Amino acid sequence: MRPFLTKEETLAVYLALDDSMMNTYFQSWMPSSVVILSDLASHFIIRKVFKSVTFDEKAEALLDGLRKYVAQVGFVPNYYTGIHINFDLPYDI
Repeated sequence: MRPFLTKEETLAVYLALDDSMMNTYFQSWMPSSVVILSDLASHFIIRKVFKSVTFDEKAEALLDGLRKYVAQVGFVPNYYTGIHINFDLPYDI
């Protein structure tokens, strides 16, 4: 994972990254003392998937309210919320 964390990834490193390697990393992070890392890794491994919300430009103003709600129920919005914008390219390296 170091090449990805230090922005030194290469195509060879990227192509070597597969599901089994990622599962190994996630499982090794589950007992971490870093609570957010442990929680996110656990959610991935036990397939307790977070919900997503689809929105358009009109509803974008409501996003701050959603982030506040996420914080009220005990999650750190910077780690448990995000915006993903779909586009036509299947991969972006």
